[in-house]
Amino acid sequence: MVLRALAPPSLLTTYENERLPNVQKLINYDKDISRLMTMQLPEGWEGDPKADPNEVLGIVMEEASTFTSGLSIAFNINNINVAGSFKSNTTPAPVLPGQRGPDVQLRKPGTFEATRLHKETPNIARFYVAVFAGNPEYTSESLKELSSAFETSTVFSDAASPISWLTIPAMSGSSAYEILGVIPFGKVFYDKEQTAHSRYGVDVKEGGVFVLRPDGWIGTASALRAAAVGELEAYFKSVLVMK
Repeated sequence: MVLRALAPPSLLTTYENERLPNVQKLINYDKDISRLMTMQLPEGWEGDPKADPNEVLGIVMEEASTFTSGLSIAFNINNINVAGSFKSNTTPAPVLPGQRGPDVQLRKPGTFEATRLHKETPNIARFYVAVFAGNPEYTSESLKELSSAFETSTVFSDAASPISWLTIPAMSGSSAYEILGVIPFGKVFYDKEQTAHSRYGVDVKEGGVFVLRPDGWIGTASALRAAAVGELEAYFKSVLVMK
């Protein structure tokens, strides 16, 4: 994106800031595992000094499994990982800015064919804004406010910008417009079973707006309201070259 002049060179400074702590974490796992495999407790071990290295190895291997697969790698809060106004309906929140956006099953409108969020948001140097619309019976006013603010935004009117939008209502029907009461934001995918909303910690009575970075990690998340447009404008102005 920097080479294509879509993002400023300053964006590159986040790379080491995000990756280095995870590199060190991987090195530490390797050190601990190598010592445990030779029946030695890890350096700086603060647990039971008589602990069985085999038992500790099992615990460390379990902790390391999701990390080494990449599923649990998280990045620090910075200018591309911003804590927005969205509040999860569970504590702790199942996912936060700087964490990998979970893959969830969705349904295409019309055919109701099954698809997945990651399939619809490929890593092709684009940001994706996922509007979790919740149940419009409760969120219709918020959707109308968001839609009005979106239509007057000069930032999101640029068709050439590397930002795509998706609308995910927590129900399905023959017409997305009739369900939502507003023109959908980008492509529509149904979440009738509400599993996607649940996985992202979104209350179907409140909704929420999530930004997925080009690598699939969550950049920020805003409450479903008119002010979300201003929050998103500020976010993208800090990471992209906006006209």
